[in-house]
Amino acid sequence: MVIEVPTDEVLDWYHLKENLYKVEATETVLESLSSQLWEGQLQQVLARLCELDNDSARRFSTYLRNHAGRIPNYRYYQMEGLPIGSGPVESWVKQIDARLQVTGAQWNEETLPQILN
Repeated sequence: MVIEVPTDEVLDWYHLKENLYKVEATETVLESLSSQLWEGQLQQVLARLCELDNDSARRFSTYLRNHAGRIPNYRYYQMEGLPIGSGPVESWVKQIDARLQVTGAQWNEETLPQILN
């Protein structure tokens, strides 16, 4: 399987780690997998998960394959100052939502420019 490097989307590192720690494995194995994921070594992680041969490892493997195109070398991204989590985007969404909660505002073509301003 060829794993593509993401271009526009990055899987949130913190969500990835949260799902990793659902895998039934020793702390040593989980830390090793975490380090490999941090470096973007997806193929090695998938091979190791296959060796674990349990349901939680298979579920996580499926999760990784489904998001393979969104898993970069997180270490490199962090060194370059690129976001590795969804926090900034979630914050922006909350700010926009708060600004759009205008009492009595009606969404239509005529009022949209005023609401967006």
